[in-house]
Amino acid sequence: MGGYLDAVKDVSIELHQGRVLAVVGESGSGKSTLAKLLAGREIPSTGHVELAGSAITVKSKRRFKEYKRVVQMIFQDPFASLNPVHTIRYHLERPIKIHQHLHGQELQAQLDDLMEQVRLTPSSRYLSKYPHELSGGQRQRVSIARALAAKPMVLLADEPVSMLDVSIRLEILALLDDLRSRLGLAVLYITHDIASARYLADEIVVMYAGQVVERGTAEEVTQIPSHPYTQLLIRSSPDPDSIAVNRSQHLNILTPTSSGARTNIGCPFAVRCPLVTDICMESYPPTTEVGGAHFANCWNLEIKTTQSDRASVTHFGIHEGGTVEI
Repeated sequence: MGGYLDAVKDVSIELHQGRVLAVVGESGSGKSTLAKLLAGREIPSTGHVELAGSAITVKSKRRFKEYKRVVQMIFQDPFASLNPVHTIRYHLERPIKIHQHLHGQELQAQLDDLMEQVRLTPSSRYLSKYPHELSGGQRQRVSIARALAAKPMVLLADEPVSMLDVSIRLEILALLDDLRSRLGLAVLYITHDIASARYLADEIVVMYAGQVVERGTAEEVTQIPSHPYTQLLIRSSPDPDSIAVNRSQHLNILTPTSSGARTNIGCPFAVRCPLVTDICMESYPPTTEVGGAHFANCWNLEIKTTQSDRASVTHFGIHEGGTVEI
């Protein structure tokens, strides 16, 4: 049979200090692969990772350790990401010793500070416990504290609230929002829930079948979705604010019969799109400006403006061909 599948193809993103970029899409869209590339857990077949304008390779153990100090990841499952045989103290002490080289009273002071940052106080109540003794929300707070222990510049949050009770998801999102503002962190927020992306993110990138189909400010993408796939995500969202948008759309996007189907030519969403035309099957649509800093890849867009309003300074991103820059 042969052939290969591009998990992420021609993606270009940028992260800025003190801001949140949300990458939204269904399972199989390439979101987690993108996060793994940024975390150095996967090596891109083409393109490269950049940190502060310099190309990064994390093949050596020492270089990977240095990179992890700057770029930390928060995983989806707060129980699986914590070792059940170790206490919370162990989970937090280890990265502090590795990255900050603290011991004794300084180590304890840092532990207390981390627990306060994630609002698990008093710290003495939690440090001696094991992961199974905490709730899902508390375990995720510990995971966030562990990431902060390295004093990173970048947090990669891969579906950090999807496995939590609905009642505490907003609390964790509010915590991430507070940390990015207070610590000046650049945050990549991976999610399938465009409503939570609108709540937390400054900018949203929508991915489908490994490619970017729409991007722009959170307000523009959620209130004026241009790509048919983004409109599908909005229709599926429980966000009450999206009701007006949903009712104003006359596009009838049917339940997909070929979820995430990928082709090497044409638009990857063509097999599900009600607006599909011959050109959609033959050629991938170019990136088109649909208003200000709002862009989409679709052959059937209504162009609202042609005036460019792109941001000029980047601190972290993946550029075309798979390049990542911090």
